[in-house]
Amino acid sequence: MIKRRPEDKFSTPKILHGGAHVPVWMWPTALVVILVWTWLVFDYGRQRAGFDAGESANVQEQLRAQITELEKERDELRKEAAKSERTAGIERDSVVAVQGNITELQKEKAELQKRVDFLESLVSDRDPHFKFVDFTLKQRKGDNNYRYSFSVSKMSKGNSMVRGSVSVNIHGQEEGKDKTLSLADITEEKQKKHKLGFRHFQNIEGNMTLPEGFVPKSFEIKVIPTVKNFKATTKSFDWDLS
Repeated sequence: MIKRRPEDKFSTPKILHGGAHVPVWMWPTALVVILVWTWLVFDYGRQRAGFDAGESANVQEQLRAQITELEKERDELRKEAAKSERTAGIERDSVVAVQGNITELQKEKAELQKRVDFLESLVSDRDPHFKFVDFTLKQRKGDNNYRYSFSVSKMSKGNSMVRGSVSVNIHGQEEGKDKTLSLADITEEKQKKHKLGFRHFQNIEGNMTLPEGFVPKSFEIKVIPTVKNFKATTKSFDWDLS
């Protein structure tokens, strides 16, 4: 049996005291050192990543200068484009005006030529033939319905009476083959000819309907006189609806 000594009955824990205390003025210094170190690490990382505020500012300034130059060039190009457009517009208007004048002059010339031809047909002497003027061909309602008109005049002068008839033939193609349609083939009345009876001229007109599948190429007119001193005359016109 172990015997305890009186001094072993109660033992007081010992408190260990540290070394010398850190001076208070050291804390701000340590904080400054930590901040400086942190900034150096950040700046080093920034430079390693290729980011430099000063260099970035220079690049931005250069880009702004380039943008300014490009905007100036754009404005100049816009001015040039607007000027060219105005000039082109004036030129287009001039061309349109000239073309319009030419068209009107051509129409007037054609009308005058018709009048001249007609008058010549009235004063010509000893010509036994006939002349055809003012021929027109127009489309009516429906794809195959048309109206034609023309004038027949004698080419000799005088008041002698002309009698006879006028036949009309339409030349074209059907199923790739040439075909000719007479007046009786294209009129509802099955009219074979137009009758003639005039001293100077006579207007002829009529309606016609072409069969399906027939492609017209020309319109042929033939005057067949029944009196002396005149001869049969044939004239062919291209199929032109204009």
